[in-house]
Amino acid sequence: MRGYNNQSVCQYFSGESTGGFGLVHFVYEPEPFDCTDFETTDRYFVYLVTEGNGELYTKSGKYTLSKGDFFFLFPEKPYLFKKLDGWKVVYLSFRGASVEKIYSSFNITYENCTRYGYTSLVREWQKEFNRSRTSRSAALIAEGLLLKTLSYFETDSVRETKADPRQVLVNVLTEYIDENFADAELSLRKLSARFHFHANYISYTFKEYMHTGIAAYVRQKRLHRACELLRTSDMLIKDVAISVGFPDALYFERCFHKQIGLTPSAYRENERKERGHAWDSFSKKFYM
Repeated sequence: MRGYNNQSVCQYFSGESTGGFGLVHFVYEPEPFDCTDFETTDRYFVYLVTEGNGELYTKSGKYTLSKGDFFFLFPEKPYLFKKLDGWKVVYLSFRGASVEKIYSSFNITYENCTRYGYTSLVREWQKEFNRSRTSRSAALIAEGLLLKTLSYFETDSVRETKADPRQVLVNVLTEYIDENFADAELSLRKLSARFHFHANYISYTFKEYMHTGIAAYVRQKRLHRACELLRTSDMLIKDVAISVGFPDALYFERCFHKQIGLTPSAYRENERKERGHAWDSFSKKFYM
């Protein structure tokens, strides 16, 4: 990795690990300089351009970047900076075995390493950088900023300037719930810890946009999947309950009856009868 510019202001974390990120640096670099050849690094980097224009080259292509644009560098993956015109950047560097898994949730790869148009985050990154320099919780500030920033990035790279950030948060939450509703420990508290937003803020925002609470949404997803399993499998009721995230069969049956109006056993029997009637009608029409 090329050396820091002598005008850089650097916060060093000594590899502090927080939630899977081994933070190393939080840096404001007001005068980056061109690379003479492709270089590599041994860490992950997240850069935010705060002023000016410049070009990033990787083995996957060329990217023109300006204020409000993010780009990501990966360990042992070549990069090159060129034609930097008044370019100023703030960046975080870190290590961690879980980073690639986290990145994959937002489709961030070496081949898809840029996000454009997040000018509203420039001031927040600058503010949090300054705050980290005088705080004993500097590593937590940096990690919280990183995770909050990632929550803005949807897999289709929707530009923040065209999207309501609260709607983006709700989209991220629903996508995560849809993929993880079978986790029996999924809760508002866990979502708060996972995405680094206050639980009350997540709860209020989710209900405002989805017109239902998080607990009700999770329960709905679980019951929908339970209905599929009851229709298509011979699993025991208790196994269906556990497989969709309910802690026990009794609570599952109570929720199921309240929502569907039948016990799980009655629902399964009713569905089998309906399929039987449908087959009888079909067979009478074509085989008799």
